[in-house]
Amino acid sequence: MYHLTDEDRLALAELSVALRLSLAERSEVVRWADARIQASPEAPPDWLVELSLSNQLHILDLTGLLRRLASDVPVESICRRALNRLQRDLTTSYEDIAMLAHQIYRVVGDVMQWDFRNPLMSDATWMDDMFGLVDDGYYTRDQAMDNFDDFCRKYLSPSSSR
Repeated sequence: MYHLTDEDRLALAELSVALRLSLAERSEVVRWADARIQASPEAPPDWLVELSLSNQLHILDLTGLLRRLASDVPVESICRRALNRLQRDLTTSYEDIAMLAHQIYRVVGDVMQWDFRNPLMSDATWMDDMFGLVDDGYYTRDQAMDNFDDFCRKYLSPSSSR
């Protein structure tokens, strides 16, 4: 019988978040499941077949199934994986980075369930808020960009800072 590895659970958790926030398409879930089915010499479990046919599932049912399969994955790990999806469209303009900071805030909030006691959640909030405080005249654009870079160095893979 197919055994879910820790990496499998992390991938499923990441897909659940990415689908909820429109950072992934259903086809990515189907490809993931199909690859596992093809690689396994045994008959696949029902849940893996269901994922392979997930184009027929309601999106809430699909994300719920992914969350259930991905139980016990540390939220920080899920968050880092989901955040790294945002790097694909990263540019260096202030406006684009301000939008990216807000996307990061949404991803972290979704994964952390808006628990501001978590340092990652509070740091993401501050990073996003600082861009708004630039508009209000409290900080400079350079300060907001430096804060963004600090957040990326602390939480994301090396290629994500500007």
